[in-house]
Amino acid sequence: MRDLTPLAQQESARTGVDVAWILSVAWPDGDPVHYSHRAVNLVGASVEPCLLSPGKLTATTPRRPAPSSLLTTSRLVLELGLDSATLPAVSPTVRERLDEADIEGLEIEWGVVFLDSAGEASLSDRVTLFWGIVEKARISRQAVELECLDWLSVRGRKRFGTVLAGRDLPEAGIASEGRMPPWIFGALEETELLEWRTGLDLALDRSVSPDDTTIALESVESLPDRGVVQIGDERIDYDAIDRENRTLGTAGVPLVRSEAAYHPAGSAARWAPSGSGFEWLVAGHACRSVSDVRSDGLTVDPGDYSVATEEWRGETVQKIVFAKWPYRVEHQTSTTLIRLNGAASPGIWDMGGDTTAEDADLAIDDAPTATCATLHASAKILSLEWRGLLANGERRYGLFDDARLRIRVGSDRLWETTTRLRLRFLRDGTDLSVHLPRPYIEDPDEAARPYGPVDLILELGEAVEANGGWSFLDGADDSGFEARVELDTGADTTQFQVYDVALEIDYFARRAAQMAGDLSARVEGVEENEALLDNPAHLVRFFLCDSRALGLDTEHLDEASFSTAATRLDTDGYRFSNRLAGPTAIGSIVARLLFESRCRLDVSGDRFALRFDEGDSSMQSADFDFDGDTILRGEGLLLDRDAESDLTRAVYLHYGRDFGPRASAVSWRRHLLRDAVDHRPPYSESGVDLTDRLQWHNHGDAAPVADLARALLGRYGFRRETVEIAAPLKCAALEPGDRVRVEDAWFPLDLDPGEVAALAVTEPHRLSIRGRFAVGGRVCWRHDALTFMRHRSSDRLLEFWIEGVLAAALTWDGVWRLRGRVLSDTVLYGTFATPIAFAASEDRLYFSTGESGTFTPRFALDSQGDLLIAGILQEETPRGDLVLTQCNESSPDRFILSVAGLVPAAVFEVSALALQLRGEASENERFY
Repeated sequence: MRDLTPLAQQESARTGVDVAWILSVAWPDGDPVHYSHRAVNLVGASVEPCLLSPGKLTATTPRRPAPSSLLTTSRLVLELGLDSATLPAVSPTVRERLDEADIEGLEIEWGVVFLDSAGEASLSDRVTLFWGIVEKARISRQAVELECLDWLSVRGRKRFGTVLAGRDLPEAGIASEGRMPPWIFGALEETELLEWRTGLDLALDRSVSPDDTTIALESVESLPDRGVVQIGDERIDYDAIDRENRTLGTAGVPLVRSEAAYHPAGSAARWAPSGSGFEWLVAGHACRSVSDVRSDGLTVDPGDYSVATEEWRGETVQKIVFAKWPYRVEHQTSTTLIRLNGAASPGIWDMGGDTTAEDADLAIDDAPTATCATLHASAKILSLEWRGLLANGERRYGLFDDARLRIRVGSDRLWETTTRLRLRFLRDGTDLSVHLPRPYIEDPDEAARPYGPVDLILELGEAVEANGGWSFLDGADDSGFEARVELDTGADTTQFQVYDVALEIDYFARRAAQMAGDLSARVEGVEENEALLDNPAHLVRFFLCDSRALGLDTEHLDEASFSTAATRLDTDGYRFSNRLAGPTAIGSIVARLLFESRCRLDVSGDRFALRFDEGDSSMQSADFDFDGDTILRGEGLLLDRDAESDLTRAVYLHYGRDFGPRASAVSWRRHLLRDAVDHRPPYSESGVDLTDRLQWHNHGDAAPVADLARALLGRYGFRRETVEIAAPLKCAALEPGDRVRVEDAWFPLDLDPGEVAALAVTEPHRLSIRGRFAVGGRVCWRHDALTFMRHRSSDRLLEFWIEGVLAAALTWDGVWRLRGRVLSDTVLYGTFATPIAFAASEDRLYFSTGESGTFTPRFALDSQGDLLIAGILQEETPRGDLVLTQCNESSPDRFILSVAGLVPAAVFEVSALALQLRGEASENERFY
């Protein structure tokens, strides 16, 4: 509500103040027309006394807290006379205006003016109580009855964003038709991109090899006579089309393919649009930043794309431009071998200038031993220069794995021990070599016989891999490597024969190049005043005032309240991020913003004020922080990981305003808990891993945590468990396999470190963590999943749960609190394999004696809380003679229960068949 003017303040304080009710209607033919419920004089405005009654205003709010309650719906009912009853006829009258215009949908303003002692006032002194739109009108003979809704309730139905129709798209027939250019608020780690200018979608009619000079497509109907087509990772410029045979390129104008590759039939192809390249739409607005583009989940090199904006239909849109359609090359899982020698690939070896070997060119002809190069004391060097073209090696062959030089070597006799023959590889300072080993021969006559032939192999894999793979072996740039066979000898007359010199390469064969189907990017969205628009207070203001949203004039805002709320949210570290991918009612968007930021929008008359909700309890400052050592930290939940890791994802804090201590909020919360934590079917298999959902809305209030913990405790009592925590987290860097620990002062589950099994982001403000935890710590758990005994040392309390119901408790003072009765001298039957056991068919928890073999039950608890004793009950029995180290002990003739420390609280003596309690038994006691 606007502050009263000085005159209005003065007049409102006067005893017997006189007021006039004023209704202003914005008829479409000019300035608003003002109507009063009686004749009054207003300075600066003429008023028609056609308002038949002051009017009735009703403000309604849903009963239970929910997001919709944050947008109050106000309804005003009033009657407007069709003609003036007390003044000379005005022109035009309401009746005449209704003949020309429909009053439904017109904007109105309604309020009160305080009149002075002379019965006069100024229209500027009016106190506006309602500002809205006529929703319904009923016209009778003398009056029109108006039902009006407040401005926000009506305008809030307007949808934000529009879908792309075919005529709106820069290219017809693309997949983005029928979708909305998304709006991105805050920072999103990954968001989908939409096709914008992505050319024509094509497919190969038959397979293509690197040597083909024409390419057959399934259809060439829409293609121009000249252009560029991309198939897989190959871009092809064509200057002619054979439309009859549906081929790019013709016999007279063949294709020249500089990136030639293999492509199987059916492969996707794209005709590249003219201009800068292929374009994807990021958002329907300019963004603060776009980075980390991913293609089908794989990171794209930033050099492969550019980020740009474009003016489109009066708006600036954000896009990403690729010179080449993103692709992913698939390879075989096992390696393939190619062997390159002079016979298989002529022209790949040249003789080096310093070659002295006889018949050197015969070393590369892949012929038998009859033709070979000969090295001896006078012809010691065979130099071969590689000229093999592997410039397109990755495209033609696949991913490099290993390489080697291989030669076949023989000799006419065994050489002297001082003679050495070695194979060398020389390239850009890299010098690798291997020697031909001399075999050991015991018989001197054997030395005169020919030796070999044998393979001499020089491994190149590590050096090639370290220097770029295929390109290191490539000879296309006239700087290929050199292979040398060198003989180091003196007067040795042995002659060596070298033949079949070859380069062998192992590689993962190229299977196909798949053009990407899905693109995404990391985006920082709308920017305002050089800052990211992610504060909910600023976002609410944006949706109220932006011309693309509700278009509210800023004079209707209480700017100070918006600024105060924004500062508070900044202080508490709250940031909002979301992607709006479809037209959504603006009222719903504002309601969600208010709900999650724990704010409310007060609408008084024509003034909007934003209030941070202090009603539930004060918000903890920076409830969850990331500091490198601690992933999540706060007064509530503490989740640590054992090993440090870089931050991988940010998920922002989700505040839930309806998790406060008020009665309505508590009722709503418990209703949620019943939905979130259902009671398990009875007697399910014991010891299995179960999953539960802990819905944790941080609010600085421990009551929700206690409620949730109690619900979980009613379902778990086993030693291994899987719990899913769907929590609002400010930061999270957890990964599957991380060791984690969950602790909380209000959370009764005190767990040893566990392991993250899986995690997922279920919405922008919530991380779902599924972890396995072994029960331990200060809480002692016993036995199966249906029934358990629990010991809390901090409260010094031993609890007994049966089927999720607390049946009994044993306190430090020795008081046994029972929901049911004490039944002494009850005959108990059966034997059990453990001192404490649960009989599912009977809903009964047995306590037995014995250490091995069979155990005889001595007393029991049933699901009603009845304590069944096989002997007698002796209360107030001191047991100072016993020393205990655990919360229960068992021997063949005695069973002992203790809470904490060394003093037993309950002992069952087998010989006396008596249950001896240190304190007393309180029966029929309720725990809730």
